[in-house]
Amino acid sequence: MVEDNVGIYYDATTPSKLENILNSYDFSADKELMADAKRAMAYMVEHNISKYNSAPLVDEQIVEKYELNAVQKRVLLIAQTAGDASLEYGMLSAFTTDDMLNAAILENPDAKIYLKIHPDVLSGKKKSDIDIAEAKKHCIIIEEDLNPLSLLKHFDKVYTKTSGMGFEALLAGCECVCFGMPFYAGWSVTTDKSTCTRRERKLSVEEVFAAAYILYTRYYNPYKKRDCDIFEVMQEIVKRRKI
Repeated sequence: MVEDNVGIYYDATTPSKLENILNSYDFSADKELMADAKRAMAYMVEHNISKYNSAPLVDEQIVEKYELNAVQKRVLLIAQTAGDASLEYGMLSAFTTDDMLNAAILENPDAKIYLKIHPDVLSGKKKSDIDIAEAKKHCIIIEEDLNPLSLLKHFDKVYTKTSGMGFEALLAGCECVCFGMPFYAGWSVTTDKSTCTRRERKLSVEEVFAAAYILYTRYYNPYKKRDCDIFEVMQEIVKRRKI
């Protein structure tokens, strides 16, 4: 959970508490924080912990179906849901979905291009921000609901507007191209098509993680009904998957 008395993390049109932390916090002086961030990142990647944790991991059948073990470079476009607040406030006015799709094709001529459909679209809860029928003409559509991190481990590069999955791609070691300005863009960890002049520093992925996942966020364990830290939450997720 986040509480923000300045703005909110997904609104890049105005400052937020998270943005202020990223602009001012002395990460180099806080050795304990950075050690926790690195440990948490490693745990997340090892156990494929994501915003969506109920989806199955990528298995051999999926790898074979989509040729995810091929030598050829693979690029993933991350679709979002139509009407998402981060799209409205993510400084995207200069770009269309076609711009993102065309850039992925033009900038990666030797790569195989894929599109990941949002899980809420697959479940029928929402509509996609991308014309899936049109996208099928240019890329391979991944229509299964798959664990994001386990999928990202099979890609070299991702393109997104403002999806949080773009940051998970950084954790998985992917290059990330942002057309909008999500919380993790503008700090030199992504290739940015938009700009935000308030974001003044060059940070590492570990520093952005420390700010967003530890300093900015509060954690609560609903099973034990108590406040907790990120490590307890992640361990609980791993435990619940096995039940």
